[in-house]
Amino acid sequence: MTSESDYRWTEASPDYRARLQNFACAAPLGGFALKAVRKHNEYYAEYEYEVQATIRDMRSWDRRSQWVDICVSREKQERIWSFVWFGIVGGTKKDSMGTYMVGYIARALDAKGCHFGDSTLKHALSVMQRNQEKKLEETRLLVCE
Repeated sequence: MTSESDYRWTEASPDYRARLQNFACAAPLGGFALKAVRKHNEYYAEYEYEVQATIRDMRSWDRRSQWVDICVSREKQERIWSFVWFGIVGGTKKDSMGTYMVGYIARALDAKGCHFGDSTLKHALSVMQRNQEKKLEETRLLVCE
């Protein structure tokens, strides 16, 4: 990946389900470690494997208060480079309640060194900011009426 024109952001729709089931973001440790999770004869850091398992099992989410976005290549097969699940705890995308929170953020193992972690967090923060600005504008319009 050389520039932002090499990839795009999209919602993790059912069309991407099969590819998400194969998304790899947890690196094998190469041997036993305390608190490691053993899967398929490999050991993984517990927190890394939790993220990978959640992504692979992702089927649905509350679209009223959550976003699940993926970064895909612009190639015909749209390779998944990163994933982010974020939303509003205690509110919805439309009301002024709640707190924004990033639940899971991950980049593909083979995207190391490409700064996809940075761009994924930047994407999530940008979506949350635009959503908040929209809610504030709607509130301002209601107050001014």
